[in-house]
Amino acid sequence: MSPAQPMPPKPQPRIAKKAAPPPSPRIRVIVADTQAIDRGGLVGLIDGERDLEVVGESATVEETIRQCATLKPDVLVMAMGLSGQEPKPALKAIREVLPELRVLALADRPADRCVVLNPPSRHPRPGETVPACTVGTDCLRLAVVHGAMATLRRSADPEEMFRAIRAVAEGNAWFDSGTADLIRND
Repeated sequence: MSPAQPMPPKPQPRIAKKAAPPPSPRIRVIVADTQAIDRGGLVGLIDGERDLEVVGESATVEETIRQCATLKPDVLVMAMGLSGQEPKPALKAIREVLPELRVLALADRPADRCVVLNPPSRHPRPGETVPACTVGTDCLRLAVVHGAMATLRRSADPEEMFRAIRAVAEGNAWFDSGTADLIRND
């Protein structure tokens, strides 16, 4: 009789490792603001979010149109005071060229604190004229008229801006409470 042969070890059951989920695509954002320090602050805030990515920045209407046409962002975050060569509101000029662009518009003050719409009480000197607002309305209300999907005051909390960017990227509207009230009352 031959000596007993050792039995081969039993195969251990294989436990399939779950593959890591693919990274979710980041929301691509372009920041447009004439003021370099403000633009840099917005870029820093947005880039600090895991799911948001600033792919470009611009300081004029013309630069914004070029960058958006080339880089195809999911969302354009733009200051309503963006300067350009056209004598029309920046957002209107941008939307004429890029009508499908999703825009979050930022402005400084509500109408009741706008120094153009409501200049401080003072007595003009003889012959001095007080400039009239060329818009005649709140800047963010105008943004909605020209196709912004979201509006926000610059005084808003950054988390609110992030929520607005995400909402716009998904195709949803997002309005700050002041603009929402103006729209509701129209």
